[in-house]
Parts: sequence; C-alpha cells; structure tokens
Amino acid sequence: MTKTLEAVVRRRWLPPEYAVREVVAFERRFGKKHLALACHAALPLILTPELVNLIRINFLDTEDISWIAESDLLLSPLCRPIQEDIYEVEPCVREVLLVELEEKFPWRRPFQLAEFLHFYLDKQPDWKLRAELTRTQKWIAKAYLDPDTTIQEITQELEKSLPEENPVLGLSGQSYFPHLVEILAEPLERTNLWDEHQYLVNTTRALAKLLAGEREGLREEVEVEEVGKGELILISPGIGQLLQDPENEPQPTTSPNFFAYDEAWVGRESLINNLISRIRGSCRLLVLVGITGIGKTALGERLAVESKDWFEDWNNYLQENFDNQEQSADFGSVAARLLEKCGEPITSEEHKDTQRLLNRLVRHLQENRYLIQIDSLDTILEGNEEEGWSDFIDEWWVKFFEDFLKRDFCKSSIILTSLDFPQQIEEKGHRFQNFLYFQPVSGLEKPEQLALFGNTGLDVNNEAEGRPFLERIGQAYEGHPLALRVIAGEIVNHPFNKNVLAYWKKYGNEVEEVEKAIEEAISGRFTVGADDQYNLHKYTRDLRRNVKSRLENTFNRLKTQVPDAYKLLLETSVYRGSVPEDFWLSHLEDWDIDEEAQEKALNILRDRYLVEELIDENNQVMLKQHNLIRGVSLEHLKQLDKLDEEEEADISNQNDREEDLTNLEIPPDRQSILTKLGIEPEFVKSIQPRWKRQGYRAVVNWLTKYKPQPDASNLEKVTGLLESFYHLCELEDWETASKILVSHLETPTQEELYNQLGTWGYYYQQINLCKKLIHKLNYKLDIELLTTFGNSYYALGDYSIAINYLEQSLKTAQQIDDYLSKSNALVSLGKVYEALGDYSRAIKLNEQSLSITKEINNRKGEAQALINLGVVYYDIANYVKSMSYSEQGLSIAIEINDKQSEGIALGNLGNVSLALGQYQKAIYYYQQYLAMAREIGDRLNEGRCLGTLGNAYKSLGEYKRAIEYYQQSLIIAKEIGDRRGEGEALYNLGNTFIQLNQYSEALKYLQASLTIFSMIGSRANEAKTLKSLAQLYQNTGNLNLALEYCDQGLAIATELQIPLAEECQKLKNQLMEQD
Repeated sequence: MTKTLEAVVRRRWLPPEYAVREVVAFERRFGKKHLALACHAALPLILTPELVNLIRINFLDTEDISWIAESDLLLSPLCRPIQEDIYEVEPCVREVLLVELEEKFPWRRPFQLAEFLHFYLDKQPDWKLRAELTRTQKWIAKAYLDPDTTIQEITQELEKSLPEENPVLGLSGQSYFPHLVEILAEPLERTNLWDEHQYLVNTTRALAKLLAGEREGLREEVEVEEVGKGELILISPGIGQLLQDPENEPQPTTSPNFFAYDEAWVGRESLINNLISRIRGSCRLLVLVGITGIGKTALGERLAVESKDWFEDWNNYLQENFDNQEQSADFGSVAARLLEKCGEPITSEEHKDTQRLLNRLVRHLQENRYLIQIDSLDTILEGNEEEGWSDFIDEWWVKFFEDFLKRDFCKSSIILTSLDFPQQIEEKGHRFQNFLYFQPVSGLEKPEQLALFGNTGLDVNNEAEGRPFLERIGQAYEGHPLALRVIAGEIVNHPFNKNVLAYWKKYGNEVEEVEKAIEEAISGRFTVGADDQYNLHKYTRDLRRNVKSRLENTFNRLKTQVPDAYKLLLETSVYRGSVPEDFWLSHLEDWDIDEEAQEKALNILRDRYLVEELIDENNQVMLKQHNLIRGVSLEHLKQLDKLDEEEEADISNQNDREEDLTNLEIPPDRQSILTKLGIEPEFVKSIQPRWKRQGYRAVVNWLTKYKPQPDASNLEKVTGLLESFYHLCELEDWETASKILVSHLETPTQEELYNQLGTWGYYYQQINLCKKLIHKLNYKLDIELLTTFGNSYYALGDYSIAINYLEQSLKTAQQIDDYLSKSNALVSLGKVYEALGDYSRAIKLNEQSLSITKEINNRKGEAQALINLGVVYYDIANYVKSMSYSEQGLSIAIEINDKQSEGIALGNLGNVSLALGQYQKAIYYYQQYLAMAREIGDRLNEGRCLGTLGNAYKSLGEYKRAIEYYQQSLIIAKEIGDRRGEGEALYNLGNTFIQLNQYSEALKYLQASLTIFSMIGSRANEAKTLKSLAQLYQNTGNLNLALEYCDQGLAIATELQIPLAEECQKLKNQLMEQD
C-alpha cells in the first residue's frame, strides 16, 4: 500500500471541525433552502452573483428559494471576497458542502453541475476573472466529467515545470499545482488510473513541502513500489532529483532586517519568557507600551527571534513601522500591504473597499499562523507626547482589532508598540481578556545596564575603576536604553577612548543633576500629572526633559569634536521620517565634502547611536533620527544660523519664472519639475544661510529621489509634491510653493493639486495645504483658496465656517471685478444653503451664478449652477423643474467632459425617478453615477451615490441589499469626514430597521443621525429624522414621545416650507386619533 504524503496546502484551510461548525451555523441562521443553494454553489469554487443566480434558477427552481439567498450566501462566512463581485467558497467548507450535496440530492447532481459549469465558461469568454481562477474552474468541470484525462493533462503540465534534468524550485506556476490537486481531490478519486493518481498527489504534495522549506524527513516519506515488470516511482523524477541533489537544498529563510534589535541586546530574560508563553498560549494581541527610546521595538523583535519555531518561517513574521511616514498608516493601506506580504493578491477595487480588506485579513490571520509586529502605534493615535494618546485617527483600526479578538479561534498573534495605552483597544478588549495583554516596558535593570555598556566595549568587570560611575549613569537614566547607548558611544569614541573616569570628571556633574531630579521625583517633591501613564516606571515629563537635556550636551560635544557629523545631523533633521541614505549624504555635498568624508561623518553618527537604520521592503537602507534626537537637532539648526554672519544669497531670481506646472505626472517627472519650479540643483550649494540651503536641498531630494510604491495610495503618490510644498513654505518661497499648489495633475479630472486632494476626499490635507499660502501672494490666489476652504468645510459639514470663507471669497471677487471667481463662490454658497435647508436662498444664489456664467461663457460653471438648481428643486418636490435643470446641466457636462458634474446630474435624475416610483430607472442612473465617481476617485459622491442606491433597493423591499449599500456609504463618509453623508447613512439605516421591525437598532441609528444633523445645522434632514423617530415610537406604542417628536419635526418643516410639513401634519393627526 502506497503511503500518501501530508497535504501542506490544507494547513491554510479552515480546520475540518470549524468548517462543519460554519455550515451548521449557516443552516441554523438561514434554513435548509439556503443550505441547498450553498451545496450547489460550492462545486464551482469561484462564484459571482450572476453564476449563483443561474445555479439557483437552473437547479433549484422548484425549491421556492428566495433570490435573497444568493446574497446571503456570498456575504456569509462560507465565502470570502477575492475581488469586486467575485467570491471563493472556503475550500474546507466546500468539501463539507459537497458531501451534503451527494447525500441530499441525486447522485448525478455533481456531474450535472459540472456540465453546466463547462457550458457556462464556454459561453462567457469575457468573464472578468483572473486567469488562474478561470483556469481552476475549467479543471473542476473537467475533473468531474473526465477524471482520467484530467489526471494525465495536469501531470503533463506539472512535469513541464519540473524537468527531470536540472529541475529548479520556485519557478512561476509551480505553487499552483499543489493547490489545484487538493481542490480536485474528490472528483479525481473516481479515476480508474489509481497509480497515476497517486503519483500526481504525492508529487504535488512533495512539491508543496519543498516550496515551504520542509525538506527534512521528506526523503524517508517517498516510497518506491514494483508494478508489473517495471518499477514505478510514485513521485516525479524532477522532485526526486531535487531531493537527492544537495546543491538544490533550499537556503533557510534568513531573519529580517530588524528595526532595533541587534547584537547589543541585553537582559529582560524573565520578561521575555513570560511574554513568549503568552504568545504560544492564547494571547492574540500583545501591546508593549513605554516611553520613547525604552526598547519596545527591540523587545518585540527579540520575542520574534525567541518564538521563531512557533511561526515556523521568517516569511510569516511581518513588520509595519508607522514611523515610516512615506507609507500610509491608514488601515486599508496597511491591510493591503500585509495581505500582499502574505502572498494574497489585492485588486485595485479591493484597495478601495476597506471592509473587504478587513474581512480578508482577519480570515487569513485566523486560518494561518503569522506573528505581526506593528511599531509606533502612537503615530496613528490622536494626542501628543506631553498628554498621551487615546483614540485612533482611523476608526477602521478599532474595527479590525475588535474583529480580530472576537473570532472563536485564531492562529496568529500581533505585537503592538506604543508610547501610551491605546484606550480604544482597552475598551473593546475587556471582553476578550484571555486574548489581549498589555505590557509596560520599563528601563533596564542594573545588571542589564552594565551588560549594555560592556557590549559597546567598555570594561564593566568588578575591579574596573569606571564601573561605579557607569552604574550611576545607568541608574540616573533608569536604564533608558537610548540614552545609555548614546552616552556609551561618547565614552568609547574620541576624545575619551573608553576612559570612563575622564568622562565622569568632565561631565559627572550633569549626571548628578539627573540623579537629583530622580530623587526629587521619587520623594514626591515634583507633582506628577493625573494623566501621566508612566508613574509606575518613575518617568515624569520633567525627567523626559532631562534626558533631552543630556542629548543637548552630546550635540554640543559633537559640534566641537566632529563638525562634519554635526552638520549632517542638523541638516537632515528636516526629514520627518525615514529616507534613503543618499538623501542624507546629499546635504554634505553642499559643503563640498568628498564621498569618503561623507561616509566617515555618517559612520560617526552610527557609532554614537544618533542615527537609526532600517531596511525597507525594497531592501533599501533607510535612515532616520529618533524623535528625541531630531527635536534637539532642529533647535541646533536654528541656533546655527543665528550665529552665522554670512549674508543670505539672493535667490529671488528663481521666483521670476512664469512657466506653469501643467499636467504633472503622478509622481512627477524628475527631469523637468525642478526646471519648471526654477530651482537649479547646482545653485543650491551657494544658498545662505544654512537653514535655507538645507531646506532647498530637501525640496530637491523630495522631487527627484522620492519613489512611491506601485500600489501607493493617491496621497502617497503626491507625497513628494506635498513635502516639497511644505519645505518651500518654511523657506517663505511663496511663489515657488504656489506653482506646486496649482499644478495640474495627470488624473481623470486634470485638476490642480489642491483641488485634486478634495476630489480624493483628503479635506483636512487640502485645508492645511491652502492655509500655508493664504494672504501670501495676490488677491486672485486668495479668492481661490477661500473658495476651497468653503468647499472643504461644506464637505465636512461645518456649514457656518464654509459660509464665512465663501462670503470672504465673494466679497474679494466683487472688489476686483473677478466674475469667474464670483460665480464660483455663488454656486458654492448655494450648495451650503441647500444643505442647511434654506432653499429660496439656495435658488437665488445659483440663479445669480448661472447668469454670470452665461455672460462670461463659463460652460463648466453653467453646468454646475444648472445641476445645483436641479438638486434644490428636487428637495422641494418640484420634480419637473428638477429634471429640466438636471438634464440641461448633464448635456453641458457631457459636452465639456466634466465627469464630476455629469455624475451629480445623473444622481439627481435618479432621485427624481425614485420619487416618481420609477425604481429601475433610478437604479440605472445611480449605477452610472457610481461608476463615474469611482472612475475619477470622487470619494464624496461615491459615498452619496451608494446611499441613493440603498434608497432604491429599500423602495423595492430589498432591505438586505439596501442595508449593504447604506453601510458602504457610512464607511466612506466616516473615512473622509463627510458629516452630512454620515448622518444620511445613519438615518437610512434607522428607517430600514423600522421596516424590519427591529426598533432598538432603528432607534440607535436615528438618534445618532439626529445628533449629527443638529450639530451641523442640516434642518431639513433634522426634520425628517424627527418624523422617523415619531413613527418609531408610534409603532412601539409610546404615543406621547411620538407626538413630541412629530411636533418638533412639523415646526422645522413648516419653517422651511418643505413638503415634509404635510407628512408631519398627517402623522400628527393619526397620533391624535390614536391617543
């Protein structure tokens, strides 16, 4: 009997017992009819809504299964999304479902499904699946219809990838076959070619083990049998060759390039043992917290070293460091990066769907063993170093950690490092105490402090004269690793050359001052703030300042002893995060320092631990300054120029160029952008004072050396432009900065940089960018920026602020007779007053704008005014006028190729159609609107459109689908800060749950929406929410509250003179009759 090898591939599948549990749970929740559909849909493995629908119609038409079962299945835990509208049945769940299929339906059913799948694929040549997915489905169909031929053909393809002579591991396509053969396990077992089948199974399983680096013991598992007169080796000769040839031994995966852990590591053994036992046990989320520089990152990396056998391979240890500001730290971007590091491809559409990324990442971590370390969590929390951090800037992180903790099983663990306790994780994690552990990290103990000094080359023997002083230094800084390493670097190097006594004689008084500060803190003479999270570790804010003061003295000595290194440290403090090494060295080129001296200066900074190194995912050396060190560097940089008596070079001639920056590529072309800006790299060397020179050097580096990753977010793609802009503003080179601000980008909308940020939904970044240039150059630019502020605050729901800025813009435009800007301000004001429910004023403002745009032949402005009028007339239920204005605006938008206006017009036509009961027509308009918004990256209108699609499906009674659209709309609104959109999504969800008689859920959503509408002053929306609350309390029998809410809604609607007033009055009459 031939032994079958273990299937490595199946380790990544859901364990069988959990797969059964998921199927049982699905049946309990939805019933037997839903399960019948799931059993049939399992066979193709890869599903689309269309395919599931055809399976239901063709095979279960007589079972009276509702169409909603299709979406219930695709959105259930039985399936996982792999790209837009394409899902995969979890492989082990699929096997359970196929067993059910054979037990509960005629034996021919799997073959009938295979025939159907074969026919379907043959008739769908343009089906937008990745090639390997379509290929897999074809193999599935063929395996059921002709298993013998399937085995032979797969074997032939496999042998091509593993030639008997000179076989090589890791070639493209090899990893596909082990997965495929496991997927086809059930139909291939029906073969008459048993030996060939066994050969294929063992070959693919051996290949999987080799690719996973599990060669050890594999030779003993491979067997040889006699078959007839010949010998049949039940494994590929190519695999056999790989097993026998020692040259083909795969090299073990080397440990990663750690951010902090190195050979200087000392101590913490008992802490490490405790934490390792937790990771190997039930702890999924380990949070290391402590003061900056205390060694949290290094501790996490040491834990990875000690637990290597737990996660088996360094490929399963993933790191994210949020100190690296060139990589986006929003959850969606990080989730996509982690999935891709795990070998899970991410489509462009998935990059936009944060919920889908969250589901995929949690499921992948649940089913596979990884150790993930995420450093500097504090950088994505709101707060500061003095007061601590509390909440995540991106709420998706909270959702992720909560989902990760609440799963009933999980194979992976995550290590977080942070300067403070992230309170939201504490709040969400209190129910999962077995899975969550917080570990404060304090300084090194006395023996560990001495060991650190010893590792840097200092004599720490009991007899050493310098040992007592090193002990006092260690205690003075309470074992703070960063401070101790900096001090050790000073003692080891010139001029002390390891002479501890000489160092103490010169600087011992400084240490004594720190000792005094610590003694005062311990004795209570210093007041420790109530919010100080570090009192257990004896680190007060005053002590932090003393550590910083200690570094100040180190800087002063560096200035005296190694001026080149001092210059390099100061000039590179301009970089907020890690940058390539050549960014740093380029600053010394301005001093005419040769390459050898540049390297020497950098190495001195390394020796003194004043520079941190890391290796990015492209294996590039990146340099950064620790936050403490960078703060001192910046202060010294400013002081340097105060003492510099050299005259400032006149660089104003750079700003006289009139060449515009038009149609910049993203990222911009490095060859032309400096010329367009009027910055000559060679001229930078002569700029004085020094702070200006290093500023222009940073501009040159960001524009010429920065390279975003291929999968970078929109914001990351323009990081080089943004960083350059901010540096130019610091230099007060307003003219050059403005050229970047108004540069047109190569995007679908061809907008200027500052407007494009708004289209992408980066409103806060847009506001911060424009604030730098307001009132710096000319009235024309000021008007544009004021209008931009107004539009940004409108999108954020801050209507009073928006009106203030837009009225300033309008006033200035009128003063200089700028009719184009005047029309833009008017149309923007019209949008704000529409949102506030002041419809008569909104109409008046848009009509004024329309008149001006026609007079000056501004077709884009004309389209916007017409479409906005269409929106306002929809609000007051004048659907004839609404449709007329919208169609006129749409015609112009199409003519001038204004995609954004075209989409908004289509959306309003959809609203009118919906109000008239033309639901399918509305959906048709909305789908075009959604496609257009996504095409141009218009996040605001994408979110709004998803909400209107939800309205359409709610009108059709398809509440499940409506809720899905509302939830998607809510996610986007929260992501971009669209308060009105958030309120509308919550309102819509509340109304839908009323229809479903789920009143507690409805109340939660409606109260949340009412709070938002009241806060932002959206009166019409406030009124309709009050009416919905009245209906809710009517349905639950609380007539007094119902009447109270109805009266409030009626008062607002009457004041606004909107049709809702009649509805509220009608509801009030009903309530009075019931009472």
